[in-house]
Amino acid sequence: MAQPQPLARAKHCFALAKLIGVVILHWVCLTSFWERPNRSLFKAARAVQKYAVALALALPDREALVSVLTRLRSCLIATCRLNRRKKHPSTYQLLLDVP
Repeated sequence: MAQPQPLARAKHCFALAKLIGVVILHWVCLTSFWERPNRSLFKAARAVQKYAVALALALPDREALVSVLTRLRSCLIATCRLNRRKKHPSTYQLLLDVP
């Protein structure tokens, strides 16, 4: 069987890295702020991207991984809020009837 081309291998690795990132983002969102409607998934995605290296380095050590995930969860809860709007309210504001 022929070896895959280096470019094809790189594209495959890139696609797998993106898939792993999306799974981590989804899992962290579910466990940290899914029940809070005023959270921004875009801000959460940026935060997870910033923690990507720390997550990768913590994978071999369970305690380090738990520590990084705990810090990431705290960061998401504290910083990933949607801005409140008066003129054009967000959907969550309309659903919760928040003026």
